[in-house]
Amino acid sequence: MKTKSLLVLSILLALCFTLQSQEWSYLPTADDRDAKMILLLGGVGMTNNIGPADMEFQMQIPQTYENLEFGIFDGNIGGRFEPTSPSALGVTRYTLYADPQNDGSEKIFLNSWLNTAFGDNRWDDLILPHDPRARTVQGHYSYRILVDWLSNGPGVDQNHFKLRCRGLLSIGSQFYQFDGALVTMNDVYAIYPNYPAEYVTTTYDGVWRYYFYFTRPLTHLEFWDGDFDYNGPVGTLKGDTDDPDTPLQLPPWAQGPEAKPEGANVSSPQDDSQSNFYRRSPPICYEIIDPNGVVYRNDNPSGGSEWERFRIDTAP
Repeated sequence: MKTKSLLVLSILLALCFTLQSQEWSYLPTADDRDAKMILLLGGVGMTNNIGPADMEFQMQIPQTYENLEFGIFDGNIGGRFEPTSPSALGVTRYTLYADPQNDGSEKIFLNSWLNTAFGDNRWDDLILPHDPRARTVQGHYSYRILVDWLSNGPGVDQNHFKLRCRGLLSIGSQFYQFDGALVTMNDVYAIYPNYPAEYVTTTYDGVWRYYFYFTRPLTHLEFWDGDFDYNGPVGTLKGDTDDPDTPLQLPPWAQGPEAKPEGANVSSPQDDSQSNFYRRSPPICYEIIDPNGVVYRNDNPSGGSEWERFRIDTAP
């Protein structure tokens, strides 16, 4: 499995639930067996991160719901999904804010929790009375969760987790990192239920789906994909190419220590993987599908440690 980074320049990115829905919404998925996780990277020894070391998520809750209900899956560090290196001593902080302007411009601190407050490989749900300061002029309640590092160890710190809330859970125009988390031997046995007899049957299919809402018409939509490590099908000489649509200068939000200017960058590890154990064919690619079913496909995304832009315009 391979870490993927994505920055979406849009008005709002969210899972496909409305504010009137009675359902929970999830990032990235609801399945606690599929190893599809949000990934927070940090640590003094972290040399291959290509973006910021924090992420923020928005929760919009209908006014008919009496409480704020949200959950974190595998919110701890260690056990499943994280390495147990003695140098990985980072502490993750989950901070809850009221967001009455609905856009992050006026955040009011409400509470915070450390990773030690949450369990390993399980959902921990919190039920809190609504704070009146989170109420928007539209009448619903808006909150934000900032996930960052309170402190870092001397090595490489990782925290894989999922989020859910009863309402609408979304990310805005920001850096977002996700990962197929095959880290420990317990992960191997979960992702490959019949291992070591065979590793064809798997809970991880390598397919990721995200849904987008826009609050007004747009003339263009811009995606940046980072460190996808595209290398083409195994056994071919095809690899990452120089993308003429991407500026050579790094964007200001590309804050990671190893972020490279766009070019024909060597991938490590490669996708497709050289190993059957990690490979999910075809090689990494993604499609943007509009409401009319028109497909915009990127067959040659970013190589190693670089960012590439993929832009869709209404005009030629």
